[in-house]
Amino acid sequence: MRISPVELDEVVVGRIDLAFRRWERPRLLVGTRMRTRVGLVEVTSVDQVDPDGLTEDDARRAGATDLAALQRGLAANPDRPVFRVGIRFAGEDPRAVLRRTPPSAEEVADLQARLDRLDRA
Repeated sequence: MRISPVELDEVVVGRIDLAFRRWERPRLLVGTRMRTRVGLVEVTSVDQVDPDGLTEDDARRAGATDLAALQRGLAANPDRPVFRVGIRFAGEDPRAVLRRTPPSAEEVADLQARLDRLDRA
């Protein structure tokens, strides 16, 4: 699922916690964690909704300026159902943490043992 850079920044601070998409069928599972430029974004819910039942609060939580803007964003592919996707910032990408963390003496010794084993093979 694509999320714009501006929207990602809003997800991090908690101002956006919903996304609305028109899909043939759900494309995400609850619990999915997506790696993004700001870190991990987790899917907390995926529900098919009636587009006529959307509210101003839904629009605000999705980062739209108002309900009309949200509805304009969903105007393409009107034959497809609308899904409300709950999202939350789930923290820093663990790969970034690993890059900053030097290996422990035990990890270095384990790597050295593996390399020695390869050299002997």
